[in-house]
Amino acid sequence: IEAWRKAPAQIITYPSERVSQPDGTTYTANPGRRLLIGGIPVMDTCEGPWADGTVGLAFSVDKIRFLNPNYKLKVLERGAGLNIVGTRIINKLVSRGSGEYHVIELNDDVADNAEKWKEHMNESIAGYQRITGVKFDIKIFVHRGEAKEVTRKLVLDEEKRFNIILSDTYPLTEEESGINDIEDLDVISKGLYKEGV
Repeated sequence: IEAWRKAPAQIITYPSERVSQPDGTTYTANPGRRLLIGGIPVMDTCEGPWADGTVGLAFSVDKIRFLNPNYKLKVLERGAGLNIVGTRIINKLVSRGSGEYHVIELNDDVADNAEKWKEHMNESIAGYQRITGVKFDIKIFVHRGEAKEVTRKLVLDEEKRFNIILSDTYPLTEEESGINDIEDLDVISKGLYKEGV
């Protein structure tokens, strides 16, 4: 955990390129950005369609979709990465007019970037307010630390509850690979609001 927390994070950009598949088909890959932590590729902007689908699905669930628009949704994301999912969540909250977004990030450099992203999002929300005259009540929180530990603290110690929890953390050990986001499913499920909300 400490090694990952302190590992240098780097965001690199790459140009558009023509990609050839083994079956002979080709396609043009869009330019983008890639997050490396300790030299390991962790996230890429090509994950945008996945983020659109994931966030769209989470917000389209009937229990969320049919909530009173004045109800302040609370969303938890585990793993900030390039803030691809976070940006889409904020856009959904802006369309509702209110909400809370909490993100947990272990890596110090990525958490620092998330703090800068938070400032940018707050400036964007303020801009929307000036343009539309609508007052948005959206709060963004960046929590630093290991996802399991911070989730336990938020849910068990602070008794916070969330309408939506999205988890896409990077496995820190080979044993965690494929199960790192479900190892503490019991705590995650306790962090969700129960029936009727």
